[in-house]
Amino acid sequence: MKIKNICYRDVIIKQIKKGLQDTTNILSLTLGPRGKNIVLWDKTSKPQIINDGTSIINKINNQNFVEHIGQFLVKDVIFNVNDSVGDGTSTTGILTGNVLSRGLSLIHSGYTPYFFSNGIFKCTNILLNKLYKISWPLNNNKDILNIATNSSGGDKLLGKLIVNAYKRVGTDGLISIETSDKNDTSLIVYGGLQIDRGYVSHKFINNFKNSTCEYNDSAILVTDLPIDSIKQAAAIMQSILQIDKPLLIISDTISKKCLNAFLVNNKEKNIKICAVKIPSFGSYRKSILQDISIATGASFYSSDSGMKLKNLKPEDFGSLRKCIVSENNCTLISKNRFKNQIKSRIDYLEKLLSSTDSTFETNLLSERIAKLSGGIAVIRVGAPTELELIDKKLRLEDAKNATFSAVTQGVVTGSAVSLVHLSNFLKYFMALSSCMEESLGMQLLRKSIVVPNRNIILNSDEDGYLMEKKIVNYPFEIGYDAEYKCLTNLVGEGVVDPSLLLYNSLISLCKISSVLMHTQAVISKRHYKKISKISKVTGTISSANFLNM
Repeated sequence: MKIKNICYRDVIIKQIKKGLQDTTNILSLTLGPRGKNIVLWDKTSKPQIINDGTSIINKINNQNFVEHIGQFLVKDVIFNVNDSVGDGTSTTGILTGNVLSRGLSLIHSGYTPYFFSNGIFKCTNILLNKLYKISWPLNNNKDILNIATNSSGGDKLLGKLIVNAYKRVGTDGLISIETSDKNDTSLIVYGGLQIDRGYVSHKFINNFKNSTCEYNDSAILVTDLPIDSIKQAAAIMQSILQIDKPLLIISDTISKKCLNAFLVNNKEKNIKICAVKIPSFGSYRKSILQDISIATGASFYSSDSGMKLKNLKPEDFGSLRKCIVSENNCTLISKNRFKNQIKSRIDYLEKLLSSTDSTFETNLLSERIAKLSGGIAVIRVGAPTELELIDKKLRLEDAKNATFSAVTQGVVTGSAVSLVHLSNFLKYFMALSSCMEESLGMQLLRKSIVVPNRNIILNSDEDGYLMEKKIVNYPFEIGYDAEYKCLTNLVGEGVVDPSLLLYNSLISLCKISSVLMHTQAVISKRHYKKISKISKVTGTISSANFLNM
């Protein structure tokens, strides 16, 4: 029988705090170059030995519903930062957990959440302004190599692979990380591009871990014609069956009947298929489709050409090395045999660019050239064992995202040392607050932002509190080097973090803390448990586990 449980704040605070503390405790073990590994095992798959914060937090699932709320909040912030930055998820989780836990303690002590939430908000704005002033852009390849190496767990070989990939494709290109059958890790650059449209139905997903549809060695159909009759859908499916390959369809519109036909055949595994709508708008849409058809060797079925889908032939399909379709975008990795066609297309677009005076046309042509010329770098990850392969792939993903964030948005002193110096900077503003409870919010954030660096030092078997007192007396670039266990110029050593990591962490934390602090009750649905065990002594039914809360 389903029932609704209503628990008010006085009851749930301790349980939410326990969920937050359990999460931050496990994440704190992974921080820094001397961070510890965690074994993940759910009995349905092989054990994984990793220290990636996102993977660890994804496996945490508390049976106690109210404790799970605290873990869910940390998980939500981590996923948000991971999507935008990719690295520093453990730092983000620890920072979030500590702020929320301390805030709940203040509420339990009788303080008004409105005022100290304002204190956190004001403090966050001060920190963001200061971060903007102390961050700086990366100027040379050595700095980029340093951040790639640090983000990959100190592995210089992996760091060099990331830097070489960015050299080859630039910031406009894409980097894809795949597994290899060999033991060594290699870098290959292919032509290709990414369009800002995703699958038309989530039922096409075949990689549930990443919520994507992925096919290797697939065919592609490029058309601006609507697919609105079963005859057209049947012609497409009959043609793809002749070459026996997965198919990616990029078209204008697909009617409900045709889409259902594709989904049914895809589900029954008769045909591997995925559909994507045409990107962009107006005449620019046709230009993008022409670029895609040239990059993939496909015949462009255009409404202007008089071609009809019912006359489709297998040779009209293009060819892709791989396609990756997510909810919001589609990545096309073309085969190397189309490199000359892509180069010729880029030369043609550059001529058009030099002859146009329109600002609008200039922007569109520049975007098309950037998409075609960037290419896609594929890092094929190899390792002797599966455990090492998983760990190496996760570290490469972190390094790739962190390097991109650093190149585009700049960096600050690494090892969370910037947060320690910013904490010391905040104490001068606390005295300006006229409201005691507001200053408590500032003090709360000030004490919380030093915790990540303290955990890095503790993982190196040093006294975190003692080292903090030393660090605040030095300039911003000076901090504790956990690898060599000494105070040094971290910037000179190349230990830096993407400034975007701290920006996004603080903004997400500020928003979610305000929501949680003003939460008054929890309403949840639970089930009664059937109890068949009867006490032999009293003959009564035991009701200790009658309600699972």
